[in-house]
Amino acid sequence: MDIRLPNNFSPAHRTMVLRFVQGGSLDTDQRAVQIQAFDLLHQAVAGSVTFARFYARVVEEPAADSFITTLIESPDPEALAPTLRQQVNRQVPMWLRQAGCDQLYRSPEF
Repeated sequence: MDIRLPNNFSPAHRTMVLRFVQGGSLDTDQRAVQIQAFDLLHQAVAGSVTFARFYARVVEEPAADSFITTLIESPDPEALAPTLRQQVNRQVPMWLRQAGCDQLYRSPEF
């Protein structure tokens, strides 16, 4: 599957998306770049649909119900949330590969 990123999606944006997936901490300036990165990803195209729709179908829909249920049933959802998010994030590459994205972390040409 070909994912076409907007021309202004930079290496810094890519780094911030990967940092999010890996659960890394960010300072205020990095958060601003991360927000820009995700805004730009909404403009990307995955095959014949927007990347936002593709991601919702491939990642969010399969993960959301169990994620929310686990948090609701937890005696301390705030403490559990970071660990649970990391567990889901570790599954994202597998889900994307199953959907046809076989070169997930290849650097785009900038």
